[in-house]
Parts: sequence; C-alpha cells; structure tokens
Amino acid sequence: MKRIILFFCFVFFAISFFATPAKVFAQDTPKYKINANYASVFSDCDLNSEIVATLKLDDKIELELDSNVAKEYDGGSFKFYKIVAPEQCIGFVLCELVCLETDTISNIPTFNAKTNKECFVFEKTETSFIQKEISLAKNTEIFLYEGFDKDSEFTAICYIHNNEVHYDYLKTDDINPNGINPLIIICLTLILALISLLTALFFMKRRKIKLKKVGT
Repeated sequence: MKRIILFFCFVFFAISFFATPAKVFAQDTPKYKINANYASVFSDCDLNSEIVATLKLDDKIELELDSNVAKEYDGGSFKFYKIVAPEQCIGFVLCELVCLETDTISNIPTFNAKTNKECFVFEKTETSFIQKEISLAKNTEIFLYEGFDKDSEFTAICYIHNNEVHYDYLKTDDINPNGINPLIIICLTLILALISLLTALFFMKRRKIKLKKVGT
C-alpha cells in the first residue's frame, strides 16, 4: 500500500513539475522604447557614421543584452545601445534617448551645452522648422542628443521646461557646446590674424631689402 501511495505521489510531482509554464523559470526580457521626439539610428557607435533609420517618441525597440541588461557601447563622449529589432532599424542609438517601456523620463542625465542668448525653440515638421512660443533664457543648460554640427542651421536639443522634459530644435548659432569657449575662439582668431599680418610685413620688408641690393 505504501508503495502505491509513493508511486502516485511521484507521478503527481512529475506532472506538476513538467506542466509548470516555462515563463516561471525564464527571466522576463526587458522591453525598451524611444523617449525623444526623434532618435537617429547610426550604422556604428559614432555620431559621424551613416544614419540608417530615424525613430520617434514611444517607438518600441529590442536591444542587445548582456546578463539581461542593455549592453552599452563606448562612442567616445557618448554611450550607445545596439538595436537588434525591428529589422529595418538595426544599428546604434544614443543611450540617453532610450528607456524601459514602463518608464517615464523626468530629468536629463547629462547636459552638454548651453544657450548663448535668449532664444526661441523650434518644432521640426516634414518640410520645415516652426518657431514655438517657448523661449529659453541665456545660459540655459541643454542636451545635444544628435551631436553638434556648426554648419547645420538647426540642432536637436533636449531641455527642461516647466518641470517637463522637451525635445525640440534650436538655431545652431544660439548654442555653445560645453568645452568650447567663444572668447577663446575669438582670441585665437585675432592671434592668427596678427601672426599672418606680421608674417606678410616681414616678407614684404625682406623683398624691399633685396630690391635695394639689386638696384645698387
């Protein structure tokens, strides 16, 4: 009798064990989304590499994981995640522009620039940039989430307004990236101009001396 009872207990335990859904043992894979108005996807972890896709706010993505955590790639001054799905968006995206699907961003982790005067922000449409009613005071800290190109008319920015995080654009001329002091640039320009002038005067003087020697 004891053997029969033990046998049925063993069978019950085996059925319970193998019938347990796999998800009980499997660790949930984290899901991610874009938390910026626009996020460029690069072919490499480099802001100067080719842009292979553009994502929008709340777009869902899958990232390369390491121990079930999004793997970071070093891109010099910036950190990147590698997107592995959807297929048409495979590439690298700035870490600052991605969060867990269940998260809401409430602050900006890193500021990397300031406004150099009071200025209005712009909204990007498919065909143009439209000025908004929001203005930023001089020296307002901002985050340049698509890098900085001094030759571009507009630059994508992330900033805080009324305790909310916004993603818009500023005129590039209204931005001072951190580490670049405009006064230093002006001084260097003046120094280079002075050196060029002195060099030109020096060679002109030497030429006059040579002409005098030839004349005598």
